[in-house]
Amino acid sequence: MGCENPEKCRLKAAKHEKIQQTQALIGQRELERFWKYMQKGSAKLNLYRHAKRREFFRAFSEYQIVDALKNGWCIERNVKDGETTLLIIYHLKISSKIFRPIHLVCKFTDIKCWDVITVYDPRSKEYKWENNYQKRICFCKNQKEEDDI
Repeated sequence: MGCENPEKCRLKAAKHEKIQQTQALIGQRELERFWKYMQKGSAKLNLYRHAKRREFFRAFSEYQIVDALKNGWCIERNVKDGETTLLIIYHLKISSKIFRPIHLVCKFTDIKCWDVITVYDPRSKEYKWENNYQKRICFCKNQKEEDDI
């Protein structure tokens, strides 16, 4: 399956990219602040039940999720109803010169308490991503994808 409406997605991607140029930088600072709190032991990280299920089915360990949070970077940030959602990317080292991309969707209302909503390998929907899985180019959704997340 690929993009269902390339022209519509191209326009939306351009608008999205412009917004995320600022938002992702804010998200990166939030991620760095959260990690400093984690190192001090004054922050909490929760894995939603959905994330735990996906962690298993998508072959990610809790260690890899924490590693991605510690070393990854924010590529998208959205705020709605006082809740901030970040999309974080990292490339997990699988073996010498072999890396696996990982996307984490995290949300928080308090910088010291974050929830991992889901975790996935963006290669599962390569048509949605450009630039090493850091730039969203397709915004099409279908019911199966909504169920998968």
